[in-house]
Amino acid sequence: MCFFVTVMMYFIWWGITTSSYGIWRDKKALLWLSVPVIVILPFLYIYKIINTFTFYNFLGFIWLVFALFIYSYYIWCSYRLNVKIPLMRLSTLSLVTVAVFIFMQYNSLGFAHIIIPWLFPLWWLALTVSYKTWYRISTWIWACIALSMILLVPFTFMFMTLNSLYPYPTVISIFFAALFAYAASYYMIIKWGTVREEAKRTS
Repeated sequence: MCFFVTVMMYFIWWGITTSSYGIWRDKKALLWLSVPVIVILPFLYIYKIINTFTFYNFLGFIWLVFALFIYSYYIWCSYRLNVKIPLMRLSTLSLVTVAVFIFMQYNSLGFAHIIIPWLFPLWWLALTVSYKTWYRISTWIWACIALSMILLVPFTFMFMTLNSLYPYPTVISIFFAALFAYAASYYMIIKWGTVREEAKRTS
């Protein structure tokens, strides 16, 4: 059931992206629809032959490929219409973050403590670009917080997993919860500042 739902997500998100750009009649967009089949079926075949991977390891890889597929398709759609590489959209970054979280939950990686910290500045950049708040002091305060996480997370991650102090999935969940709290807090600060600016302009 999990595998079926995951595969359906490819087609659903392809439809959402295609609809938002209005390129249903583009034959190359239809070719992108065949990518999930081309990618997933070999993975499924390898999974059946090689039993060293558990089902959840396999599912984690599928979600990671899912994120890469959607982000690549989003870039292609934008370039197809505007002839330029787009900036990171919050919806796409959200999907990529969820996919990376699911992948890490089921695949114990020795370099997870390196990947997670860089999601903090990535979210800072995506939110700042989306709302164009480069001129605010609070923006750069939150940038400093994001950069400090690059130094803090690896040390804390390694300490928490040392001698199996906490289970690996628990540690991953804690740091992704911290990432969510960071992104949500920064988003609320931006929206609050925007509301204040609009109130000053209308008064």
